[in-house]
Amino acid sequence: GFLKLINKELLRQARFKVVIDYAFSSASMTYPPILGELGLEVVALNSYLNPQKITKSEKEFQHSLDQLSNIVTTLKADIGFLIDNGAEKVFIIDERGRIVPEMNALAGVCYLVMKSYADGIVAVPVNQPSVIEKLAEKSALTVKRVPTTPRQILQASRTEGMRFVGDGIGGFIFPEFQTSFDAMYAIAKILEMLAEQKVRFGQLLREIPHKIAVQHKKIPCPWDKKGQVMRLAYESAKNKSTELVEGVKIHFRDSWVLMLPDPNEAYFHVWVESDDERRARDLLRDFSEKITKWIQ
Repeated sequence: GFLKLINKELLRQARFKVVIDYAFSSASMTYPPILGELGLEVVALNSYLNPQKITKSEKEFQHSLDQLSNIVTTLKADIGFLIDNGAEKVFIIDERGRIVPEMNALAGVCYLVMKSYADGIVAVPVNQPSVIEKLAEKSALTVKRVPTTPRQILQASRTEGMRFVGDGIGGFIFPEFQTSFDAMYAIAKILEMLAEQKVRFGQLLREIPHKIAVQHKKIPCPWDKKGQVMRLAYESAKNKSTELVEGVKIHFRDSWVLMLPDPNEAYFHVWVESDDERRARDLLRDFSEKITKWIQ
């Protein structure tokens, strides 16, 4: 039923050439006729169900992206999309055939939403780049930071005035359609906004003034030590500019550090962002060492 929400005329005029890798997902059964109605020229890959291909290793996933990138370049397509097997997540290849890193894809879609809507909210997890707030300064939209867990991300999509929620790992929610991840609607909506703004995705990313440079490290941490580490992390953040949406996020003048226990595994995460790469490396090392010490 989402055809009513997408501006078909706009898409027909844009005459996008799109490559979609269905990755043997269920979307291959339902999406082609919808794309036909949207008037898009689509080259489809792996567009049939194959139960043997339901899961992909990291190597296979990367190979699929590389393959899609080559096809986008060869066909001189405007954009490429890789749908995950559950038809929830979507990964983007720009018009130059570049694989768009997931955080950059999130920033790009946030920027598109900010250009396309007159008001409202976009929600992103607490570990995503701060450039999203910088982009919002030039728009009428506000940014809400949410925890990284899927349940909390889905919950945020039910907030009144919410235009878009992204998880930074290929998940995009447009609550105008439904409050859950949907690769098929996300693709149509991203294309509609690109058509409206008369821009290509890679072009749009080049408009973003700040480099996205979030670094991440996982530190093994026994389950029974997580509480102790959290308490010491809170103590270390006293008298500093902190954000406690999830874990402990400390803001410095030009950077931030997020210390976050993993909800499912015996790990602690350290996320760091800084415009200065050396500063980011130093912060990542310092806080990783602190956590290792706090575990003792």
